[in-house]
Amino acid sequence: MTENVSGNDPTPEELEKLIEESLSSLHVGEIVEGKIARVEGNAVLIDLGWKSEGILSTSEFNNPEDIKIGDGVMVFVESLENREGLPVISKKKADFQMAWNTIKRKLEAEESCPALVRKKVKGGLQVEVFGLDAFLPGSQVDVRSVTDFDSYISKEIEVKIIKVNWNKRNIVVSRRMLLEEEIARMHRERLDKLTVDELVEGTVKNIVDFGAFIDLGGLDALLHISDISWKKIVHPAEILKVSEEIKVKVLTKNEETGRVTVGLKQLTPHPWENIDKKYSIGSRIKGIVTSFTDYGAFVELEKGIEGLIHISEMSWTRTVSHPAQILQIGQDIEIIVLSLDKDNRRISLGLKQTTPDPWSMIDESYHIGQRLDGIVTSLKNFGAFVEIQEGIEGLVRNVDLSWTKRIKHPREILRKGEKIETIILDIDKESRRITLGLKQTQEDPFYSWSKGHKEGHHVLGKIIDMPSSGVVVALTEEIEGFIPQQQLRKRKIKKIKDHYALGEELHLVIRRIDSKGRRVILSERDFYKKEEEQDRRQSESIQAPRGFLLKDHLADALSTLEGVTETAEEKKELTAEDEKPEEKTKTRAAKKDAEVVADSEAKADGEAKADSEAKADGEVKADGEAKAADETEPE
Repeated sequence: MTENVSGNDPTPEELEKLIEESLSSLHVGEIVEGKIARVEGNAVLIDLGWKSEGILSTSEFNNPEDIKIGDGVMVFVESLENREGLPVISKKKADFQMAWNTIKRKLEAEESCPALVRKKVKGGLQVEVFGLDAFLPGSQVDVRSVTDFDSYISKEIEVKIIKVNWNKRNIVVSRRMLLEEEIARMHRERLDKLTVDELVEGTVKNIVDFGAFIDLGGLDALLHISDISWKKIVHPAEILKVSEEIKVKVLTKNEETGRVTVGLKQLTPHPWENIDKKYSIGSRIKGIVTSFTDYGAFVELEKGIEGLIHISEMSWTRTVSHPAQILQIGQDIEIIVLSLDKDNRRISLGLKQTTPDPWSMIDESYHIGQRLDGIVTSLKNFGAFVEIQEGIEGLVRNVDLSWTKRIKHPREILRKGEKIETIILDIDKESRRITLGLKQTQEDPFYSWSKGHKEGHHVLGKIIDMPSSGVVVALTEEIEGFIPQQQLRKRKIKKIKDHYALGEELHLVIRRIDSKGRRVILSERDFYKKEEEQDRRQSESIQAPRGFLLKDHLADALSTLEGVTETAEEKKELTAEDEKPEEKTKTRAAKKDAEVVADSEAKADGEAKADSEAKADGEVKADGEAKAADETEPE
């Protein structure tokens, strides 16, 4: 502005120049400061130093009651004049523009700013920053998960602007980032002050499976589960509680990562220091069973000292597959120290050594042939285990369960827990084995039966099975016999089941009693041949001419030779049956019986042939003499 040095009133030219200079200081689109000149109703007149005053509505003020004449106010110039010649101004646009500029500056400088929480919205909170609406996501409210967002409403908080969309005028802020920065700052300050092996006080902040986090005053340190106690623990909660104040020792400090580890057990002496003086090898001590593994049980001898009882050291007599068969968690027991390894911190303990080994005096208590009562403890595929005294078991094998039945599994005749009488068959002290017999407590029924029956005797048998090689019959409830197919009355048949029925009773002749193989070979054919022979001899008991005797004896010899041939054929057919794989299992016993029959028949038929020949020779000689005598008789 040009100064009037003469002190006289400005000339019209000077006044016009002064007005132009003052008007040129106001521009459209800029923010200028004006003063509240007066208030007329809802209109607030603002003095801008312009030829005319600007007008604002009271609604543009946050609190109309605070409008005071003479107060300065920032406005945005929208236009230099309207139809009435008045400048068009806006306080809200000025506020928005100034706030937006401030937000932009704060974002670029990564500075914090105050925010007023207005309300809860989907996904977080709506806050006001410099008079503008902004969004605070729920994940950015705190370093921990927040569930109660209502508690933040109407509170003023410090936030950091993290994202701005200039086109959509969207603003995103975060409180969590400021908290994390503060925590990191405190963490660094606390870390710098810590020294390894220093004893510090802290608060249990959180407990997890692998340990606990301890708050050391702005710095979280890890207390690993292995550093909580000298004794073995399953979970840190056994010793620690959240919010509990404890004293710990700094074990490690990493300047680069900022991680700190602390220890609690290090505050007390290591219990293994004088272990060899407390527990000597062979000493008898007491302990508490604390845990099981597949290979043994851990026993606590004192706080921080545990030993292992291996499953092989739990019983002299029982086969232990898991320690739970012998012990229980929390059980007080007495054990023997077997070995001690101080360097590796291992103690081996023995449970069975607290009692004498019963096998060391087994010879004094038991002998072969002794009868014993016992309890069936377990049933296996190969036999049954029987407890004859506490801790001593014997085995009854399947072959020693029954004289007559073929036992595939002991459950066919025994039950677990059943009391039975047995006989000791063998004692193996070195292998710790006792063999028992059940069938030996009774007389062999086959022996008793064979004493009253001989080969050639007539017996009755009831059909109980029909394998392809013959027929199995029951002679008594306990004795079975076998009829080879060639010894059936109906020999020339393809399927035995088409001509015989289960339960059918047959008349039979004993062909062979095999005491060693416990087999009885029978013949239905021999029974009926014998009957037919008896009938024939009775019918021929009427004396016939002597000339027919030779013919009769020759017929007998021929019949005997025919029997030998049939026997060979039977043996051949039985052998062929043995070669059929599908019948192997079912007819195994029958095949063996057929072989025995073949041998016995060959032997018997050979003897019969010799007798028949001798008999024939004698009769021929007698007939010759008779003929000579007849020829010498007179006519």
